[in-house]
Amino acid sequence: MKYPHPNRPHAGFFMPMKKYMDFEVELSRLAKLTDNANLVQELQYNEKHNGLVVLSDPDFGFGALKLTTRNNQSVLFIWVAISRIKQGIDTALPMIEQIATEAGCTFIEFETTHKGFKRIAKRIGFTPVGKRNIFTVYSKRVLL
Repeated sequence: MKYPHPNRPHAGFFMPMKKYMDFEVELSRLAKLTDNANLVQELQYNEKHNGLVVLSDPDFGFGALKLTTRNNQSVLFIWVAISRIKQGIDTALPMIEQIATEAGCTFIEFETTHKGFKRIAKRIGFTPVGKRNIFTVYSKRVLL
């Protein structure tokens, strides 16, 4: 997939969207951490064409979620999660679990490069299930 030039992220058919612009600093930092200069363009493209759902509130946070299938199981994949509140994970997780349950998902998954996240993931019920490139994949079964 060819995306616009990273130094001109809104070139071509991508238009600036307030829900992304409010998180420009955090998304830029995440793009660098994951070595993905096209992160915002990929999010916008997938939101427009591939069913990615982007939730954004400048006071609360930013989330990008996608329903997908892995091993014949319905999965809610957390592509991006950014919190601007203390205890953001504890606040957002019940909402994410509700979305997954209502969508009929069996699992919630996310990937991270953050080595120290293993302890937090365990506390909130996620277990490491594999690696993908530089990412550790975490998964949690959804109680239906």
